[in-house]
Amino acid sequence: MAGATIDAGRFRHAVVLERPLSGADGAGGTIAGFAAEADLFALVEPGAAEPAEDTGFALPYRRMAVTIRFRPGVTAGSRFRLGDRLLDIEHAFDPDETGRYIRCLCREEGP
Repeated sequence: MAGATIDAGRFRHAVVLERPLSGADGAGGTIAGFAAEADLFALVEPGAAEPAEDTGFALPYRRMAVTIRFRPGVTAGSRFRLGDRLLDIEHAFDPDETGRYIRCLCREEGP
């Protein structure tokens, strides 16, 4: 994608970047969850649906690509909230190595 231009006008999906949280539950365990960090506009592109491992007939998740303007600290393990949908970030990288954008390959859980 080097040398390619990303049209900022395509950043039309309102998403919320959520970071993972963990803390003590007071009983020796941990509480895990997510906290909203930023409201962003993103380019969201659908990918292919993939069958569950070892079943071959259910489509339990879909792949999505989400591109946002660069912001530090966006890594695998975070997620985007797109309305009621949750997009778990599996990989995040600079698509054209200019430091302007981050492209995230995400997995959407669901039926």
